[in-house]
Amino acid sequence: MTIGLTLTSIWLTTTVVTWLLTPAVIKLYRHFGWDKPHRGYRQSVKDTHHNLVPRGGGLAIFGGLLVGAAIFLAWDQTIMAIILASLLLAVTGMCDDIYDISPWVRLIVNILTAVLMVMVGVRIDFVTNPFGGVLLLTQWSWLPIGLTIIYIVALTNITNWAKGIDGQMPGMVAIAATWIGILALRLTASLNVTAMLSLIVAGCFTGFLWWNFYPQKIMPGYGGGSLAGFLLAVISILAGAKIATLFMVLALPIADAIFTILRRMIAGKSVFLGDRGHLHHKLLDRLHWGRRRIAIFYWLVTLVMGAAALVLPTWGKIGAFLLVVAMVFWFLIEVKLQSLADKKEK
Repeated sequence: MTIGLTLTSIWLTTTVVTWLLTPAVIKLYRHFGWDKPHRGYRQSVKDTHHNLVPRGGGLAIFGGLLVGAAIFLAWDQTIMAIILASLLLAVTGMCDDIYDISPWVRLIVNILTAVLMVMVGVRIDFVTNPFGGVLLLTQWSWLPIGLTIIYIVALTNITNWAKGIDGQMPGMVAIAATWIGILALRLTASLNVTAMLSLIVAGCFTGFLWWNFYPQKIMPGYGGGSLAGFLLAVISILAGAKIATLFMVLALPIADAIFTILRRMIAGKSVFLGDRGHLHHKLLDRLHWGRRRIAIFYWLVTLVMGAAALVLPTWGKIGAFLLVVAMVFWFLIEVKLQSLADKKEK
């Protein structure tokens, strides 16, 4: 069997498994009344839906990941740690769906999953030097550990924030995981575990996308959003510390997250405080884009940036990333200024 056919079968299998599991999760949540909206203004202000929709996507995605790993991967300590960490995130997400747990509890769980990865040797030991070669970080024993934990925790939360619109996040993650899988293949020119795991991740989110695309029948919830960021961070490290590549592929949600953090800090608010200031909210509220259009916009940007990442050198990736950041900042600042002008006119 050729490499392409093998990876296609992996993607197709996990897509179908997740597609089949998701309706069962929907029924489970509706049966126990867990499809309630967020409680209170702090959580509900950011919601873009107006009816009861289950938030249990993390369970379906984890189920697809578990089945895919059981069928196609050898369970060494790295794979076992990834599955254990993913289970922890999925269970935390389920608890958040039911009880709206504290953001601080979720952050602690994020840190625990990152520490677990470090313990089994998933670390950022080097980064590409823009001037040529690589920069080894292992001469400072603490640096690879600290950088890996920060990287995984940051990507877990950044990707989770980019799930406010039907279909937005699953499609974006499926595309990003596929690009990482292609890069993993280029490293060895042969089938490898990282490429297989990447296609399993892509399949999980593709299968879930069917039920999450507008009009959504289920939302990713915190479980699905955090799993997305965690898995992308881990496979990017396993693919040879492709940090610049993943930053470029996820340039849109990362730029939005940076702006959101700065905006909330300047306003003296908690960075965990939900609001309607994200890029997808502004595209919906100010430009009046439809949900399908917003989701497809995120997918297309991810697709284009991923294709560019395959051919651009490190400096080119940095430049492309900064260009997207500048464009997102410009748009969000313009929207903010226009909102302030509208208030003055009233």
